[in-house]
Amino acid sequence: MDVHLQTPRSADAISVDRLSVRFKPKGGGEVMAVREASFHVGVGEILCIVGPSGCGKSTALNAIAGLLASDEHHQVEVSGSINIFGGPLGPQDRRLGYMFQQDTLLPWRTALQNVELPLIFQHRKERRDLPTELLRMAGLANFAHRYPKELSGGMRKRIQLVQVLAHNPEILLMDEPFGALDAQTKTIMQNEFLHVWDRDRKTIVFVTHDLNEAILLGDRIICMTARPGGIKAEFHVGIERPRSTQTIVNDPAYASLFSSLWAALREEADRAMRSVASEPVAREP
Repeated sequence: MDVHLQTPRSADAISVDRLSVRFKPKGGGEVMAVREASFHVGVGEILCIVGPSGCGKSTALNAIAGLLASDEHHQVEVSGSINIFGGPLGPQDRRLGYMFQQDTLLPWRTALQNVELPLIFQHRKERRDLPTELLRMAGLANFAHRYPKELSGGMRKRIQLVQVLAHNPEILLMDEPFGALDAQTKTIMQNEFLHVWDRDRKTIVFVTHDLNEAILLGDRIICMTARPGGIKAEFHVGIERPRSTQTIVNDPAYASLFSSLWAALREEADRAMRSVASEPVAREP
């Protein structure tokens, strides 16, 4: 199932054209993680990216963020182009914010002190009350002076989210930010995320393994192929907002969209499994 992507528009926040990423370990061998991937994200749009494990979803997100670089262990080759609001990505581009899957809070700083970090790094003094306001918005005002070890996983995720919002990026990149949460906490965070997004409609690229989450959050969804990851299919969600986890499954369009998404993903997941099974088994020297 091939997809014909729309021609990127001048109003797009992100335009990715024929992105390819190859990793070359210093010990030999190489991995083509992404091949000729092209897609775009409109201003104020939530684009969700799904695909089989190991297909290059996070690699594509890291390429957009400018986080791919060679080190002492790997040489990284990136080709193609990535434009942000019609121009190239700048070094440490402050228009971008990144929310990782793993917990990134500093354990020796309180919730309030963690949320204050982006303002400190940016030397911003105009809104000293902003971190407190964001914690209040997230329902965590009473936990401002608690350390991460004193908070639940859901609370820490909310702090990570408002920490990124304190940075006030125009584009938010999210790599399975709720993937490690239990089902109940994940549902709460998804609904909270939609509430926060509705306030200012930031542009978001959201990587997830969860098709329900992609349909709940996304305006569009792209499904990547098995590695090396390209774009297999694109889906317009078309379900009216506001949405919630409680009501979206009752929408007539939900079941049809889920079925189409799963059909595209299952084919690539099967292909990825066959590919892994055919790879030679590594042996001890």
